[in-house]
Amino acid sequence: MNVNTIVVLDIIGVGAFMYALWLSITIGTGILDRVSNVLLSCSIGVYVFVGVSNVLEHGNISSYLDRYEDYAEVLFVPFFLYFMYSMHARYELDRRRRAEQSLERSKERYKNILEDLPDLICRYKPDTTITFINQAYARYFGRPEGELIGTSFLDLIPQESHAYVREKIAALNKNNPFITMEHGVITPDGQSRWQVWSDRALFDNTGTLTEIQSIGRDITEQKIAGEAQENSRRFLQTIMDGVSEPIMVVGNDYRIRMMNKAALEFSGSTDKAEFCYEVSHGLKDVCDHTHICCPLDIVRKSGKQEINTHYHRRSDGAKRLIEIIASPFWGPDGTFQGIIQLQRDITDHKKMENELIKIQKLESLGVLAGGLAHDFNNLLTAILGNINLARIMAGPDRKTADVLADAETAAIRAKDLTYQLLTFSKGGKPVLSLTGLCNVIKETSQLTLSGSNIDSKFIVPDDLWPVEADTGQMGQVIHNIVLNAREAMPEGGLVTISAENRIVGKNNALSLNQGRYIMISFADRGRGIPDEVLPNIFDPYFTTKEMGPQKGMGLGLSICYSIVKNHHGLISVTSREGVGTTVYIWLPASPIRDLGEKEIPGPMKEARDAIPVEGAVFREEPATYNGRRILVMDDEKILRDVLMQMLHKLDFQVDTAVTGEEALALYRSAMQTSDTYDAVILDLTVKGGMGGAETFRQLRALDPDVKAIISSGYSKDPILEQFRTHGFSGILLKPYNMNDLARMLEAVLSEHKG
Repeated sequence: MNVNTIVVLDIIGVGAFMYALWLSITIGTGILDRVSNVLLSCSIGVYVFVGVSNVLEHGNISSYLDRYEDYAEVLFVPFFLYFMYSMHARYELDRRRRAEQSLERSKERYKNILEDLPDLICRYKPDTTITFINQAYARYFGRPEGELIGTSFLDLIPQESHAYVREKIAALNKNNPFITMEHGVITPDGQSRWQVWSDRALFDNTGTLTEIQSIGRDITEQKIAGEAQENSRRFLQTIMDGVSEPIMVVGNDYRIRMMNKAALEFSGSTDKAEFCYEVSHGLKDVCDHTHICCPLDIVRKSGKQEINTHYHRRSDGAKRLIEIIASPFWGPDGTFQGIIQLQRDITDHKKMENELIKIQKLESLGVLAGGLAHDFNNLLTAILGNINLARIMAGPDRKTADVLADAETAAIRAKDLTYQLLTFSKGGKPVLSLTGLCNVIKETSQLTLSGSNIDSKFIVPDDLWPVEADTGQMGQVIHNIVLNAREAMPEGGLVTISAENRIVGKNNALSLNQGRYIMISFADRGRGIPDEVLPNIFDPYFTTKEMGPQKGMGLGLSICYSIVKNHHGLISVTSREGVGTTVYIWLPASPIRDLGEKEIPGPMKEARDAIPVEGAVFREEPATYNGRRILVMDDEKILRDVLMQMLHKLDFQVDTAVTGEEALALYRSAMQTSDTYDAVILDLTVKGGMGGAETFRQLRALDPDVKAIISSGYSKDPILEQFRTHGFSGILLKPYNMNDLARMLEAVLSEHKG
């Protein structure tokens, strides 16, 4: 390669280097700062100056280029690296500019969005100084942006809300960066408006609260509508609270929408209860509908009003029977929303209904029992009379007399059955007298438990209030209850019998009248009564006793129930199977607190005093009456015949009549012949004819001195309770024997002689 060629290549190399240098300077100028550009320019200037100086000094451009080439080789690498850096820097600069432009466009869009939003947007410092607002905010308060920024937004809020707002802001922290607050504002025209704000706290790198961004809207209309709705709700709540029966509004999700005070008081729950199954059944989850009848589900399926009953378990554990009237309510779109249910506690009503049913059963049975007792007593009278006559006819034959005596004893015991039947009837009304039951309770209970392996414990105060009661009937009640307790503990045990004075107030759960009562309880530790059996224990002829020595007729507790009812009291039973049974008796206490204050004879006192004593010894040779005349009126031929024979044995002359009309005719005929009757025995009830009461009234019209004995097998008529008041001289309650007949006639006729 010749010298010229080398020079040319050197010139081209130097030119290329200078071009690269110029390009890097051009790019660097746009990127580097002023100081860097000055330093770079100075370095290049020195470099060129050195080269020019060398040319001038040596005057040989070739040697200069050689030297310059040496410089270029040394400086090429740093200048090339600088060139690459400049290119990268230029790229980064372009990218940053594009990013800044994009950010500016985003800010513009964001600002446009903020300005277009109807919501009020602002930023403020923790001291409530406003740092940014949108146009909606400015328009709302009618002031330009410049006036509002830098001021406290508390100036726009009523003074009474300042503490509330500051308290809300003070609660902001990193763990709780969001708040919602609702407060009033005052607009430029002086209106009071309501706003709701959602605030978000902004923190710096150190965790210091720097600003709060807030978005709000005017809720005045919603507030007014909400207040109107709340007023309507309160008005509806007031109406519901005025209803004495529980009302509950239940949504389709079992959530309680509304309850009145009666429902809250009845359920014993609080107004914080959310679901119907919590209130109605004390459950934590939806009811098992296979066991609980759900009004909501029933109405949801039928779409119409439904009425049903179910047992409700209150929060205090009490179980009540509830009747629910459930009506559907619908949404604006016609969809099922839930039910409005009216609840009625019918527990006491059901008890009263059951009591009424029992009473009706007993009354129905009483009608039957009265008729049976009447007819049975007539038959027993005939049986006893004929046995008496047979004993007289047997004479000295003691074997025959003993057999007849046994038959008479059996017939007398049969009277107990009629007494039980009469207990169900009107004729079984108690013979009331003022009495204390302490001794009756103890003596009857001890006698019933005598000979058994049952022990007794008595808790009976000496100052137990007296009652007006039939001690015989109350003794029967105590006997039946204690006997049941004895049979419930075949392996032995303890019966605790207690009595106490009680005051019963109005609207009590026992459905008793207000006043003073004595409460007697009988508690055993026997096998108890199953739940399915307990409701039927007072039903007539209901028994769970098996065939055998304990076979029952099912009348024991029914008799107790009837007797206590006739005493205006109450009998109830509680029992747990395998634990025991307790029977409670409530009896009204007498207004007379001391038995010594006054004697109160019962309405049947006259009849009781006149009734012959049971078990009187039969006189085989009764007194005779020397042919005195007796008129007998009875519609039963067998009774007329046996009574006539017994009177003949007592040496009476006897005439008989079937009806009252026949008796009047015979009596009138006797008066005309001056051979009047010394006494008449009149049956109270005559089938198809004039009975004893009307017959006696007409007889007295004929003969004011007539001596009449009234007789009946069924003592339901008030005449029998106060027979002397009605003019009768005596009473014969069937069945009676010859000895009873003789004593009654002796008493009546001796009075007549006197």
